[in-house]
Formats: sequence, structure tokens, C-alpha cells
Amino acid sequence: MVEKSLLFGTVAMIPVFLIFFFLAEPLVLAVYQGRYLAGIPQLQLFALMAFFIPALAVATSTLLGLGEARIGFVLGIQTLAAAVILYLVLIPLLGITGATLGYILSSIALCWLAMRQLRRFVPFTAGEVLRRWRDIYAYVRKWAMRGKMDSRRDRHP
Repeated sequence: MVEKSLLFGTVAMIPVFLIFFFLAEPLVLAVYQGRYLAGIPQLQLFALMAFFIPALAVATSTLLGLGEARIGFVLGIQTLAAAVILYLVLIPLLGITGATLGYILSSIALCWLAMRQLRRFVPFTAGEVLRRWRDIYAYVRKWAMRGKMDSRRDRHP
């Protein structure tokens, strides 16, 4: 089930990435009426998190569900240490972009560490995750068929 959750979550986040990365300027213009235009590059960088958030959510939730709360605490401390180091290095070099990159890179480190810990309890491979594409296809097909059945029922009472 971990494999299915990882793939479904990641695929579901692709539109989020595309919207926030490629439509960052229109979004900022629409929501903030032209203010905060300088934040558009940071928003685009944060869009990259869409590819890591599903794995992080699955890993931390599963570890917690397995009763491994201590691992989550240790991961949090490790991530904090990584973030402080990254901020100290990147902010003086890149300013606000450095802060953004520091947050993203420390989150990626947390994701990697959490997935590594998860695989100790629930062994799986990237290949097993990718093979779950059939499940997405089956889900979409079932959902589409349900929609066709609903539309037929609406036309023929």
C-alpha cells in the first residue's frame, strides 16, 4: 500500500507543480493585485516541493502509524541541524533565494531520511512504486465508468 500511496500522491501533485511553476506570475497578480512580484522566483522554487511532499507525508505517517514516533523526533532534529547549516551558508550568498533553497534542501533531506527509515520497516523499491501505474489506470477507468453510468441514469429515469 505504501507503493500505491507514493505513486498516487506524486502523480496528484504534478498539476500543483505545473500551476505554481509555470503560472506563478499570473497567480501572484491575481491574488495580490501586483504586489509581491519579487516573490515569484521563490514561489517557483517552492513548486519543486510538490515532488517531495507526497513521499514525506507517506513516510512520516506510516512511521507514526507503526508506533515509531521517536524516529520522527530524531528526523526533526536532523532536519533542523541541516536547515541551520544550509541557512548559514546560503543566505549570505543568495539572500532570500538562499533562504528558500535552504528550506527546500532541508526538506528534501528530511524526505530522504524518512524514506530510508521507512524502508527499514516496509521494504519496497522504486520499481515496485512505478509498477503501481496499473492501479492509477484502473482507478481512472472505474471513475470514468461511474461517470458514464451516472449520466445514463440522469438521461433515462
